Amino acid sequence: MLLTALTGITSLSVDVGYYRYEQRLQQSAADSAALAGAAELSTSSSSSVAAAQADATTNGFQDGSNGVTVTVNTNYSDTFTGSSPAVKVVISKSYQTFFGGVINGGAAVPVSASAVARMSGNENACLYQLDPNGFPNFNSMTYNSPQCGIVMNGTANFNGAHIDASSIGYQAGKTPGETGATFTEATPAPSLPARDPCQNIPGCKFLTNNPPATSPCSQHPRFNGQTIMLLPGCFNAPNFNAANITFSPGLYVFTGTPNVNGATLTGTGVTFYFTSSACANFNGANLRITPPTSGNLTGISIYASPGANGCTPNFNGSSSTQLSGLVYYPSYSVNFNGSIGGYAVLVVNDVNFNGSTQNFPIPPANGTLIQVATLAE
Repeated sequence: MLLTALTGITSLSVDVGYYRYEQRLQQSAADSAALAGAAELSTSSSSSVAAAQADATTNGFQDGSNGVTVTVNTNYSDTFTGSSPAVKVVISKSYQTFFGGVINGGAAVPVSASAVARMSGNENACLYQLDPNGFPNFNSMTYNSPQCGIVMNGTANFNGAHIDASSIGYQAGKTPGETGATFTEATPAPSLPARDPCQNIPGCKFLTNNPPATSPCSQHPRFNGQTIMLLPGCFNAPNFNAANITFSPGLYVFTGTPNVNGATLTGTGVTFYFTSSACANFNGANLRITPPTSGNLTGISIYASPGANGCTPNFNGSSSTQLSGLVYYPSYSVNFNGSIGGYAVLVVNDVNFNGSTQNFPIPPANGTLIQVATLAE
């Protein structure tokens, strides 16, 4: 009787300790796999499953090997995830007993761990400057982005500027110019390099992986001075100078540089797509373009295909530019000199804001358009 009691105590201390150790390994693997799966949800359910299982394998738990089962649910929801799409990963494995076999007849003991991850817009940055050799100019401008940050891979001139941003990061070792500048929330500080956030913005990722058709395409249409409603389609080097254009909801593809100087452009549910052979001149134009609120292009106002041919997009002198979504110019140096504008997220290779006023709204409760995989359970 005493030997049985001692065996039971030994089983608790050795066997249960071993199971607890293995369960912690499984939990770490499940957490990592759920994050990997959530990051691929915007691509497809099958990609999400493959990413989760590959990540679990990397961490030592391959589905169907050595008694391991990795179950991935890509349509999971509960009170913690709400309506957000989530991925639940359960990793199960049975382990042989040591001393506990005396008590349970040698039966294997099942151990499982689960984790739930979802995509959350908690990346609180609104301006990304990507070129490490870039030198953004904020001279004598007003920059309003309360509770949203500035990320620069280069450095900048803030001389005479008024900057309201929750964080301002620049490349270490490259001190920005700050003569006469005022900073309301944060002051510039060295930061780690940032990568292009496109892959974490579902609509941007979709356009990168699924570029729209560029044929058939209307060749050099002229709308100068006209007041018209335009339907979605492909346009090669259109002229909108001094025109009043209302864009119907949809995707507008530009394969040649449009001239929009002095025009008034309005539209709801609209996305502009520029191929690498198209630039844009919006000098003196008034733009009030609201991006789609559902579907593959949700939140995308302007997408300029990477691989620029050296052109410089210009929004100089625009008195009222409201592009309330992502403005994506990753390969371009963009000029907003002397303009008044508003955006949700702005991604540029380099940028000039001299003498302008730029506004970024306070991010909503779930953050900016930029989605990051986070653990929910």
